[in-house]
Amino acid sequence: RDFPPSLKVLTKLQTLELIENSFQSLPEEIVAFPRLDSVKLSHNEFLVWPEPISFCTCLTELEFRFNAMKEIPKSVKNLTLLTHLDMTGNEVRYCP
Repeated sequence: RDFPPSLKVLTKLQTLELIENSFQSLPEEIVAFPRLDSVKLSHNEFLVWPEPISFCTCLTELEFRFNAMKEIPKSVKNLTLLTHLDMTGNEVRYCP
């Protein structure tokens, strides 16, 4: 499933909830939301961490519940304001 292009105009967006949408990736354009502090991508089909999310440096909350990810990349360290990361229901075997 593709990321809705119409979201690109929402430059003041703070919370993004795309739960149960069969997403497997995120576009680079996700970084176009400079105020984005909460992203909920639970119950999708992510096999790997979508790297564009690592450049959303204002994130304080990130949920990837019940996807199919096995590791969290080192780039998670870019999210210095992150206080809540929920990976429940994934088989994470590696976390930096």
